[in-house]
Amino acid sequence: MNPLINAEIGMLYTTDSRFLAKIKYTCNPDSYTFIFSSPPESPLPKQVYLMPGEAPNDYTSFLCTTTGVFNEFYVPQTDRTWYLTETETLDLPDYRTEFRIDLSFPLTIVPQGTSKNTTISVVDISVGGLKFITDQEFQVDKTFSFIFTKGAEPVFITALILKRYPARTPGVYCYGCRFLDLAQQAESVLRGFIFKENLIQSKSHRRL
Repeated sequence: MNPLINAEIGMLYTTDSRFLAKIKYTCNPDSYTFIFSSPPESPLPKQVYLMPGEAPNDYTSFLCTTTGVFNEFYVPQTDRTWYLTETETLDLPDYRTEFRIDLSFPLTIVPQGTSKNTTISVVDISVGGLKFITDQEFQVDKTFSFIFTKGAEPVFITALILKRYPARTPGVYCYGCRFLDLAQQAESVLRGFIFKENLIQSKSHRRL
């Protein structure tokens, strides 16, 4: 069996968003297999982020555990030995149980503890929360508020920053957040917006 069959390229990052390695990986029903071309120079951290592919504007990432156990596998087709380690995906936070869409748009927010507006760029959104990128660092566990104006009517929303995600571009920071105490009106507006955008994206993909 050739472990490189169906393998894809990915990037590994630490939980504080430091780049670790470019690898190959395969997706299993309940885990990932990380495939290294040589043994890592130092032990892998207990938790790492896997970012699939190499696209600089793709902020998809999965938090995984590592076992630290590597198996050597010689692949005749490449005339070299590869180093495989099994992992387990952990990235199943409650706030992303809602259907999300990948969508890029600027958003003006007011961070906790200040009255000054700041502009961030949303990269995906659901009724439960959103992921955004920015050129400045934010503190995890802090909140921010904003007026969402892309739906049927403007609604006020407060969000809690839950974690920092890796970003491939230097000077870019990526964060995931959860909406807090979402009012029924705000939830309805968000659902309508997400449903509409999903229809637009689905029709666009069918035309390709």
